[in-house]
Amino acid sequence: MNAPERGLGLDPAQELLEILDSELDTAATAERRSQKIYRSVQQLSQLIGGEYGDRVVYELLQNAHDAQVDGPGRVAIHLVVSTPDRADLFVANEGVGFSRKNLDAIRNIANSTKDIGEGIGNKGVGFRSVEALTDDPHVYSCHGKAGPRERFDGYCFRLATQDEVEARLALLGQPDIAAAVASAMPRYLATMPVEDQPEEVLAFARDGFATVVILPLRSPETVELAIRQIGDLLASEVPVLLFLDRIASLDVRVKGVEHLKPRMLLTRQVVDLPAGDVERAPTRFVVVTLGPERQRWLMVRRTVPKEEVIDAVRRSISLEPGLKRWLDWRGEAVVSVAVPVEGPGLPKGRLFNFLPMGADAHSPFFGHLDAPFFTFINREHARLELPLNTYFLNAAAEVCATAALVLSKSLRDLPARCVVDLATWRSVESSKLQAGFRASGTSLSKAEIWPTTAGGWKSFGSAQSWPNGDFKVFTSSRATKAGAQDILSTKLGADRLAAIDRLARTLGMTCVASGQTMAGWAETIARSLPPPGKKDLWGGLYADLTQAFHADGLVELGGRDILLDRNMRLVATSEDVYVRQEGGRRRRVEGAPLPPQAIAHKLTILSDTIKLRPEIVALFEQAGLWRHYDATEILERLPTLFSDKPAAARRKAALLWAFEVWRHDSPGARRVLESADLHVPARSGWVPAKKAAFSQTWTEAGCDLDAYLAEARTMCADCEVAVEALLVDLDAWPAQVATRQEWVRFLSDAGVVDGLVATPANAPEGPIWGSHLQFSLCGAKDPALDDVWWNNCGFTSVNHPNTYYWRRGEAYKLPGQTVVHGLSDEARRRFAALVVRHLQSFGNEHLHFDLLRQDRDLRAQDKRTLRTPISTFLSTAAWFPMETATSLEFVQLANGWVITDRRTQPKFVPKATEEVVALLAREGTAIDLLAAEPFGLRFWGDKATAASRLEVLAEVCEEVSQHERPYLRRFYDQAWQDLIELGQPLPHGASLVVERPTGFGRLCGTEPAVPVYVRTERTMDLAKLLIDTGAAVLASGAECPFEPLISAINAVGGFDARSAEVADVRLLTDGDLFRVSLDDPLLVDVVPWLAEALVLGHELGARSIEKGAHVGPVLERLRCLRLRRSSSIELTSSAGIAKRLQRYLYRDEGSPTLLVEGQFDAEQLGESASLIAPYVHPNLRTFELLLVRLAYRLPGNVELLSVKPTEAEYAYAVQADLDAVREHLAAYRHDDGRKVELLMPLVAYYAGVEVSRGLAAKLSNVGLTQWPSMLGEHLPEETVHKLMASIEKTEDLAVLRRDLGLDYARFNRILVELGRGSLTSEAELRRLFDLWKDEFRPQLNDRLRRHFAPRFNDSTAFEPYAELRSLNFVTFDVDWAETHETLGREDVLRHAERVFMDAFGGDPGGDLPALERLRNANRKAVTLVAERAKPVLLAAVSDRLPPGWNDGAAEIAATLDRAGLLDFHSVDEAETIALLVRAGLWPEGLSQTLELAAHGLSAEDLDREKSRAAEQQAEEKRRRNRVEFAGAEFDASDDEFTSRFANMAHEAFAASDWRSRSNTRLANLVIQPESESGGSRGTGGRGIPKLLPKPPEAVRAAIGLAGELLAYRYLELKHKSRFSAQCWVSENRTSLFPESGDFRLGYDFRVNTLEREWLYEVKATPGDACEFELTDNEYRVAISTESDRSRRYRILFVQYAFDPRRCRILELPNPAAEAGRSRFRIVGRSSLRMRFELG
Repeated sequence: MNAPERGLGLDPAQELLEILDSELDTAATAERRSQKIYRSVQQLSQLIGGEYGDRVVYELLQNAHDAQVDGPGRVAIHLVVSTPDRADLFVANEGVGFSRKNLDAIRNIANSTKDIGEGIGNKGVGFRSVEALTDDPHVYSCHGKAGPRERFDGYCFRLATQDEVEARLALLGQPDIAAAVASAMPRYLATMPVEDQPEEVLAFARDGFATVVILPLRSPETVELAIRQIGDLLASEVPVLLFLDRIASLDVRVKGVEHLKPRMLLTRQVVDLPAGDVERAPTRFVVVTLGPERQRWLMVRRTVPKEEVIDAVRRSISLEPGLKRWLDWRGEAVVSVAVPVEGPGLPKGRLFNFLPMGADAHSPFFGHLDAPFFTFINREHARLELPLNTYFLNAAAEVCATAALVLSKSLRDLPARCVVDLATWRSVESSKLQAGFRASGTSLSKAEIWPTTAGGWKSFGSAQSWPNGDFKVFTSSRATKAGAQDILSTKLGADRLAAIDRLARTLGMTCVASGQTMAGWAETIARSLPPPGKKDLWGGLYADLTQAFHADGLVELGGRDILLDRNMRLVATSEDVYVRQEGGRRRRVEGAPLPPQAIAHKLTILSDTIKLRPEIVALFEQAGLWRHYDATEILERLPTLFSDKPAAARRKAALLWAFEVWRHDSPGARRVLESADLHVPARSGWVPAKKAAFSQTWTEAGCDLDAYLAEARTMCADCEVAVEALLVDLDAWPAQVATRQEWVRFLSDAGVVDGLVATPANAPEGPIWGSHLQFSLCGAKDPALDDVWWNNCGFTSVNHPNTYYWRRGEAYKLPGQTVVHGLSDEARRRFAALVVRHLQSFGNEHLHFDLLRQDRDLRAQDKRTLRTPISTFLSTAAWFPMETATSLEFVQLANGWVITDRRTQPKFVPKATEEVVALLAREGTAIDLLAAEPFGLRFWGDKATAASRLEVLAEVCEEVSQHERPYLRRFYDQAWQDLIELGQPLPHGASLVVERPTGFGRLCGTEPAVPVYVRTERTMDLAKLLIDTGAAVLASGAECPFEPLISAINAVGGFDARSAEVADVRLLTDGDLFRVSLDDPLLVDVVPWLAEALVLGHELGARSIEKGAHVGPVLERLRCLRLRRSSSIELTSSAGIAKRLQRYLYRDEGSPTLLVEGQFDAEQLGESASLIAPYVHPNLRTFELLLVRLAYRLPGNVELLSVKPTEAEYAYAVQADLDAVREHLAAYRHDDGRKVELLMPLVAYYAGVEVSRGLAAKLSNVGLTQWPSMLGEHLPEETVHKLMASIEKTEDLAVLRRDLGLDYARFNRILVELGRGSLTSEAELRRLFDLWKDEFRPQLNDRLRRHFAPRFNDSTAFEPYAELRSLNFVTFDVDWAETHETLGREDVLRHAERVFMDAFGGDPGGDLPALERLRNANRKAVTLVAERAKPVLLAAVSDRLPPGWNDGAAEIAATLDRAGLLDFHSVDEAETIALLVRAGLWPEGLSQTLELAAHGLSAEDLDREKSRAAEQQAEEKRRRNRVEFAGAEFDASDDEFTSRFANMAHEAFAASDWRSRSNTRLANLVIQPESESGGSRGTGGRGIPKLLPKPPEAVRAAIGLAGELLAYRYLELKHKSRFSAQCWVSENRTSLFPESGDFRLGYDFRVNTLEREWLYEVKATPGDACEFELTDNEYRVAISTESDRSRRYRILFVQYAFDPRRCRILELPNPAAEAGRSRFRIVGRSSLRMRFELG
C-alpha cells in the first residue's frame, strides 16, 4: 500500500490503524472473490524468512547501516537472556526514523525503499529474516532525524495476531469471513500500533537513537540461535565493519550468557593515504582502523562507471530476471579491496557485499573484496559467472593492478607485503589480473612489483625466491651481502612466495630459483667464505646445499667452484675429487693396494680440515660432485682413467689389482666390478669379462659348456665364437691361482658367466619401414630369426605401417639353440642344464626387446614388445629333459613336469631330470620364470596344475604296475580335490582314469555320453561289483566332494557321471542275493593238492619279484578262500546293467569266496587261475601259469577232489626238472604241521586242553602212522578213527565241527582257550548286526516315535526320546559270539522287537510324516525364524540372551533337532518360538513374538543392534590380533602397528639383557631319532606329533617382526663392523628404514665377511617352543648353500619374542645340510615344519 508521508498533524497510531483497515478491506474483497493471492504471499514470506535464518543479526545490522544516510553513526545490538527459553534482542541505529515508505517496505515483499546502489539492502526482503527468531517483532522509531528525546514519537508498531485480525474485521462489519481472511493474511501486512514504551526502549530514545527493533525470543531454540549469531558476530574471522561506511561504531552488549563478553565496542576510522596521480580511474587510497584492536587496513576504492554497470546488468537479466530493477541504478557503484597493514597477512580473503558473504566465498587474492554483487537471498553466496558479478571482479582486478603499480613506486610506511597481497591473484582468476594490468598501461609479466632482499623491486623473470630450509651458511642475507640482487624478499613468507610463483606459472614463467641460479649463489657465497678455522663454515655450506638442492638436484652444482682442496684452492666439483672420511670402512679399504701408477696422478682430494657428516658425503657423491677415497670406487672409474686402447700388460695389471681390491672389500667391490669393464684372458685373447665364460677347468657348468660347445661348434658359428670366449685354463692364468674358488667368485662378480653367454641376433637396428618388419627381421640371415620365432614372438601389427620403426634392446639368442636338436642326448642334457643355469643367473633379462618409433614423443611411439629368440626357443623347442624309468626324452616346457620331492611324488609319470630339479631348487628366478606364461612349466605340487595332473595320470594309468596302483589312486584323488577346491574346469576332451576288472584304464568321452560311476563312502563294496561288471568306475576314492566331482566330469562332455548308488548292482547266485556263508567249503578242501602246488611253484618257478612274497602268509590267504558252486552267477542292476558270469571272486575280508558256475573241474580251475593267483598275492604269476598248465593236463569233467597231479604233470606245469619236483614234494608232504594244527582243538574237545597241548609237540616229532596209537592213549578208538579221517578231508575247522557234531559254543570256547580265536569273529558278527540294524533303523525309529508322540507335550516324559532315537539301547548280544556262526536279518529283527517290548511294551500304531523329509523341512524353517529373531532379541534383552545364540541360527536349529523336537510335526514361526522357550533358548519373561512393537522396539533399534554387532566383531578381531610387548598393548592388524611397534621394540631390545641368555655360537641340539613308519596317528602314539596352534596372520607377522628386530641386535653384536642396516633384506626392514626389502629371497639377513657370505633366516615364537616352519623357497635356499663353502645358512630362533626380560636367541645349523639334518625332526603334513631339542 502506497500512501503519502505522514503530515505533522497526523497521529502515527491512528495512521497505522487506517493502514490496517485498508489492508483488511482489500483482503476481504480478495477472499469474497476466491482470490488466493494473500495465501501465496503468506507462503512466499515464510519461505524467504527461512532463507535468512542464519543471518538475522547481519540483516538487522544492514538495515541499521542503510538508515544512516547522512554519515557514519552509531549502531547498538543488545541481547538480554533471562532464562534458557526467554530473551530479548535489541537493535538500534542513529540516522533517520521510520518513514511511511519504510513501513510499506517491511510490509510488502521485494518493495524496498532504497534505490539500487543507494544502500546495502535493496531487495525488500531482509526484514523477513526475523521470523527465524520471533513471530512478534516490535519496532519503535522517531519522527525525522535522530536525536535525544523522551520517547519515540514516530511509527511504533508490532504485527497483529490472527485473533486481532478477526476482531478488527468483525468491527469493520465483515464477521462472516473474518476467520478465513485472518488465516490467509500474512502478518507483515497487519501492523498494530504500540502505545506502551518500556524503560529499555525509552533509554534508547533518550540516548539519541532513531530506531530500535526488539525481537522477543520465546523458545530454547531461538534463544540458542540468537546467542550463536551474536557469538559469530563477535568472533568473526573477518572484520564486519570493514566496508560499512555509514557505521562509526557498533556497541554489542550481552547479558545472561556466561561464555560471551558482556560488551564489545567495534569502531571504524578512516584516513586518506596520498597515492600520487592515478590517471585511468578515480581511485582512493585510505587506511581504515578497526577497533577495539586498532587493526589497520589498506583499502583501495574505485567508483566504476554507471553505464558499464547497467550494461552488465542487461547482459545478466536473461540469467537472473530479478535484475530488471537494477536498470534503474541510482547511486554509485564502488569496488573496494583491503589488505591488513600489520602482521603476516591473511591466509585467505573473503568476498563482501558490504557485509561478509559466506565462509566459502573466497576472494581471488590475499585480501577482502567488496562490491555490489548480485547475491542469493541470504547474501552468503553469489553466482560469480553472472556477467554483472564478473564485471565487478574485473574491476577489482584493475584496482589491484593500479594499486600495486602505484604503491611499488611510492610506498612509504606500508610493508611491501601489501603490494604482494593485492597482486597475487589465484591462478584460475589470473586472466582478470592480467587484463587489469593491461588496463593500467603495462603487462603483468613486466610489472616491477615484487620486492627483493636488496630493497628494490623486480618483475617476473628478474627475481627468484630463496629455497626453503633452515640454512646456517647458505642464506639469502649472506648472498645479498656478497652481491646478489635478484632474490625475492624472504620477509614475505613461504605462502606469499608460493603464490607469486603460481601466478608466474600462469604466464609460463616461474619465480622458483633454478638449479643453476642457486649454484651461482653458492659460488658467490663460497668465494666470500674465509678458510676453515675454529668455526667451520665450509662444512655448514655443504650441509646447507644438500638441503637446498635435495638429493636429486645436487647435480646442478656440477662444475661449480665451491670445493676447497688441501691447498686451500677453490676447485670445481667433479668425480675426480676424492673425500677421505674417517670411519671403519675407510680403515678397511685403505689396506687395499693403490691403483696402478698410470692413473694415480689424476686424483684431487678435499681439504681434510673440513668437517663433514657421513650423509653429506654420501649425497655429494651420489650427485657426482666428489668421490669417496675408496679403492673400490676408483676401481669403478677404471675405464675413465685408462686410455682408449690399453696394452695387454695394463689389462693384466688392472685385473690383478682389481682382484686384490676385491679380496680386501668383496661386498664393495662386487657392486662395482661389472662397471669397471675388466678384461680377462680368453682363448682368443683379452676379452671383456661380460662376454667371457668359465671353461672346463674352472667350474662344473664350465665343464658342461666346454663339452657341449666341443660337439656343437662344427654345426654352429655362434658356438665357435663362444668357444673362443672361454677362459684360458687354470695353468695358463696370468697369476698363480692358490684358491680356485676365490678366483671364480671374483670373476663372477666381474661379469664372467658361469654357463651360456647370450649373444645378440643379427637383427637390424633401424630404421625399418613398418610394413616390412617381418621381411627385415626374418631376412637378417640369422638362423635364430626364423619363421618359428616370428610366429611366436608376440608381434601382431603396428598402428603406423607407413612410418619407420627402430629396435630398442637386443634380440638375444643362445649359442647353438638352432642346432641343439641334432646333437647327442648327452649334449642336449648338458645344454638343458646350462639353460636353467642361465635363467637362474639372468632371469628375464634376455627375453624381450622393443620395436618403436623412437623419433616421436612417448605417446606416439607405438611401442611393441617382442620376445627374443631365446624366449621363443624356450617355449616352442623340445629341449626340456624328461626321464622315465627306461628312457630320456626332450619335450616342450609346457609338457614338462617338475617333481621336487621324489620321496612322496609319483615315480610313474615322466618328470624333469634330477639335475634340472636340483638346479631349479637353487636360489634364483628360474623356477618362477618357467612356471609363468608363456612357458608354463608344471610343478606336481602346485594345486593349479590339477587338470594337467589328472590328464597325465590318465595317460600312464594303463602302464602302472599293480603295486603302484594305490599310489596312482592317491595322486588321482589329490588332483581331483585340488581341482574342485580351486573351482577349475577340466578341458574339453579330457580323459579319465577308471577301474576295470583287469586294473586301471583310460576312458575318453563319447557321443552318446559314456556312463562313469563315482564311489562314495557307502558304496565301496558296490563299486567293486560295478567294476566286475565291466562298468567304468572313477579311480578316485571317496574323499572328494561328491556333487562338485560329478559336475566337473559332466562339464567335460562325453561323460555321464553318476553316483554308484544309482547302479543298484547285485550279485546273484541261483537267482538269490549272494551272501557269504561258512557253509561254503574251503577251496583247499575241494582241491586238496592246491596248497602243495602253490608251494612247489613258488620254490621252483618264482621269478625275482615273486621271491619277495613270503610263502607262509600266501598259504594262509589261500586257505581262507571258499568255494561256492552255482547254477548261475549274475551281476544285475536296476539301472539296466546285467552280466552273466561263469566265475567270480567275491573279495570279502572275512570269507572271500570263489563263485563258479557248474562243476569245479580242471577246466574251471584253469579259467579261475587269473582270479585265484592275484588274490592270494599280486605278484604270483608263476602260480597262475602252473594252474593253467595243470588244468590242461588233468582230465576234464571230473571233480578235483578225486584227481591229483602226477609228479610229471607238476614238472611240466612248473617247467622244472622231475627230480627237483620229487624232492620238494617229498619235503612238503612229510610236513604234517598243518594237520597237527587241525587236530589239536578236536583233541581238546574230547580230552581236554592240557592233553591237547601235551600231544602237540609229540605228534610233530613222529610220523603220521604213529598218531593213532598216541591218540588212543587218551581217546576211544572210534573217535581216533573219525578224527584221522576228518583231517584228511578238510582243513576247515567249521566243517570239521559240523561233520563231527561238536557243540558250537563249547568248541568256540576251546579255540579261544588255545589262543586260536573263535570260528566266527565277534567283529564279523557285530558288522552283520550293524548291517541289519541299519536296514531296520527307519522302521525302528518310527516305532519309537509312535511311542513318544502322545508324550510330546509332556517335557518330562518326552525327554528320553532324544537319546533313545540313536537306537543305542538296541545292543549286540555278546552271547552270539559263542552261539552263532553268522547273524541273519531275522535274528536281529527278533532281537530288536524283544528289546522294544521290554522297554516300551506293545506298538501303539498310528501314522506319522516321513522322518527325514520332516526333519529337513523343520531345520530350514527354524533356521529362518532364528535368523529373524536374533537381532530382535539382542535389541530387546542383549544381557539376557541365552549363550546358545552365539553360534548362529543353524546351531539353534541343530539344538532343537538334537532334542528331538523336530521329529513329529511341521513347525511354523509361532511353534518355533514355543520350542525355543521349551529348549531354554528364549529369554525368560520376554513376549513370545517377533513383532517389534511388542518389545517396544523400532526399525532404528534393529539398525543400532546390527551396528553394535558389527562393532563387537571388530572388537573381537582386535582382541584376536592384540599383542603385548614390554607391558604395552598393540593391535597387530592396525595400519600404524608396524612403525610404532618397531620403534619401541628396537629400543627395548637395545636396553634388554638378552645377551646374557644368548650365545653367538651354534646352539647344542640333540640328535633326533630316525622317523618310524606306522603307528598311531593320534596323540600319544608314534605317529604325527601334536602341532602347536597357529595364531592369526597379523599376530604371526608381529612375532616375525619382533624376532627380526632382536636378530638385528644379535647380528650387530656378532659381526660388528661387517654388519649394517643394508644387511637386513627382508620386507620387515621397512619398519625402521625407508628402503624396501624382498620377502622372496628365502632369508632375512645377509652379511658378507672376508671369509664367506652368511644368510640368516629368522624364526620366532612368543614362548619357549622349539619348533618352526620353513617355506619351500627358504628350504630351497638352505639346500643350495649346503655344498657351497663360500656361503653359510643359519636359523636364528627367537624365544619369548614379546618379552624383553626373557627373550633369547638361538643360532641353529642349516636344517638342509648333512651336519644339521639329524638335529631336526619334520612334524606335520601340510608344510615343512621342524622340531628340535636343546642339549
